[in-house]
Amino acid sequence: MPKPSAAPMILQTAEALLIEGGGTFEMKMVTDRAGVSEGLVYHYFKSKAGLLTAIVTSFYERYSEVANRHFDRDIPWLEREEARLRDVVRFLYEDPLSRIILGGLNRLPEAAKAEMDNRNDIAERSVRNIQSGQEQGVIPDEVNASITGPATIGAMNQAVMHALAQDPVPPQDEVATEIWRIIRGIVAA
Repeated sequence: MPKPSAAPMILQTAEALLIEGGGTFEMKMVTDRAGVSEGLVYHYFKSKAGLLTAIVTSFYERYSEVANRHFDRDIPWLEREEARLRDVVRFLYEDPLSRIILGGLNRLPEAAKAEMDNRNDIAERSVRNIQSGQEQGVIPDEVNASITGPATIGAMNQAVMHALAQDPVPPQDEVATEIWRIIRGIVAA
């Protein structure tokens, strides 16, 4: 039976160090804490940029699992999307990488590209979601889904990041309620 890959453990270690370091870490720290050789880390990730790219990708996979969770289509669009928004805000509040990645972990071109690719995917899904609301007659046809979808996602992410930077941090339900109020106004629903 083959040994399980060390890649997930290395990735978890790097994520923890990135959080502890406020957005930075050294490869030596990863190898020391993970108890693996530098060569093994480079075998799996090729470079520090590759490891950062894997961290960004892993974060956005978790984000997408929450944001793209299937809801019963019989639930009215507004109710379904408010529940989705609250789930995403909860995720952003609870995942410690949110502050780092959405706060600008794009110092290395490879990590920036991974982040942009993932943000673009989320933006495209939000466009389709606005179009779905239009098809259901909840959102007026004159709302430009290509602009409104990404704008709502960007506004939500920025609002959560601003909230998380406050002292004290406002309750997540309060933040979600304010964001939902804005989104309802934007889509005129």
